[in-house]
Amino acid sequence: GSGGKPSTGPGEGIINGSHNYGEIVSSNPTTDGYLGGLVGSVPGSSKLEIYDSSNEGNIGNASGWIGGIAGFVDTLKMDNCSNTGTLTEVNKRVGGLVGNLGNSSDDTGTISRSNNKGNIKVANGVNTGGLVGQVSGTTTIENSYNNGTITNTSTTGNNCGGLIGANSVSSISLQITIENSYNNGSITNTSTAGKIYLGGIIGYTYNGTLLTMKSVHNNGTITNTLSSSVSYSETGGLVGILCGNGIIEKGYNKGDITVKNTNANHYPNAGGIIGLVSNSGSPIILNTGNYGNVSVTSNSGSTYGYGAFGLTDTTSSKNIVLNSFNNGNITVSDSKKYSSFTSGLFLVNNDTGRVTLNNIYNTGSVSGGNYGNYAILYKGNTSTASVTNAYYKSGPTGSNVSGTTSMTDADMKQTNPATTSGLLYILNNNVKTLNSKGLASIDSSLSGYTLDEWVIDPSTGYPTLKSFLNN
Repeated sequence: GSGGKPSTGPGEGIINGSHNYGEIVSSNPTTDGYLGGLVGSVPGSSKLEIYDSSNEGNIGNASGWIGGIAGFVDTLKMDNCSNTGTLTEVNKRVGGLVGNLGNSSDDTGTISRSNNKGNIKVANGVNTGGLVGQVSGTTTIENSYNNGTITNTSTTGNNCGGLIGANSVSSISLQITIENSYNNGSITNTSTAGKIYLGGIIGYTYNGTLLTMKSVHNNGTITNTLSSSVSYSETGGLVGILCGNGIIEKGYNKGDITVKNTNANHYPNAGGIIGLVSNSGSPIILNTGNYGNVSVTSNSGSTYGYGAFGLTDTTSSKNIVLNSFNNGNITVSDSKKYSSFTSGLFLVNNDTGRVTLNNIYNTGSVSGGNYGNYAILYKGNTSTASVTNAYYKSGPTGSNVSGTTSMTDADMKQTNPATTSGLLYILNNNVKTLNSKGLASIDSSLSGYTLDEWVIDPSTGYPTLKSFLNN
């Protein structure tokens, strides 16, 4: 490990079979530096490859770019690497494996078959991730995971993600791809000021980012406690806030989400999959599910809590959810009782943003919304919503948009795939119809995608996607 100033010239290097066991502590914790278990920094159009290597040494009392393996790298190829060292009282851009990856859209980073098991505690963060703190170049993470907990006590805000904290700035167009990867570590925030974005996989994606996630899941709980000085906060089981384009395929969240807000001038948003879609963000979600409970407590007078999809405040015409479900309970408690809503799957706040829902269901309860509790969808402008084949357990109102169907619990748990009144039969019959037509008939960007088969989940008794039972 090393600290101090980064190199200034281009370079290439290969690290193979290296291991660090020693503790690394900055000699000047108030000055930003570059610290890593194996590499401090190699920027300046540099290329680095790291194979079959690990760090077991704790890293502490440092600020800047800090990673369990590397602090700052422009172009990186990492395979079969791990960190078990704790990162304590570390600040700014912090990752269980890499603090910052990339410096421009021309830089590329690939992390495969790697993991972090070290806990991370940030006292003054910017971007914090279980694997990578900040992404500033085209990045691919595959077959990797985080088991370490993330604790944020920052006084200036932070973006925290189970795998990636955030990409760097909105002026850079980036592509981030995450496949066959997951987070098991809990994320806890008690920040006293600033903007806080928490996600089970990634905390924040800026405008211009294309985020593609396939076969990802989060099992870690997310607890977000907001003081009176926090200005903004979004919390999602997979993504905290999505400001760019995103495709989530075969993803699920099992972590419970708890948000407690004491700021009367701020309203938090939370979702089992995405906390908030903002600006011109365009999410496409298919073959995805939420099992986690979502609970939001606030005194702001404007609070939202949702299931498989959070608040959408975007003008985009592509807000698409296909072949997906929510089993989690959604609860809002707003002491001012002013403008709270709950929705089991989806809520769209912007009247011009269009939403398309098809072959979805919700069994979770929805409660506490002073303006309404909807099992499937609430849409401000109903003319820009298309809801088809949407089912929910009888009790709450389905939606303020037509296209939803109430079902008994017995029919939703029907195990015989040939019983035509059962949800299992209905969902799979819709899958056959939609796949035979081709998903491009819904939107051209879905060309080549298919919907998954449904089976009964033995742990819940309700239908789930067959691919989930293998994870």
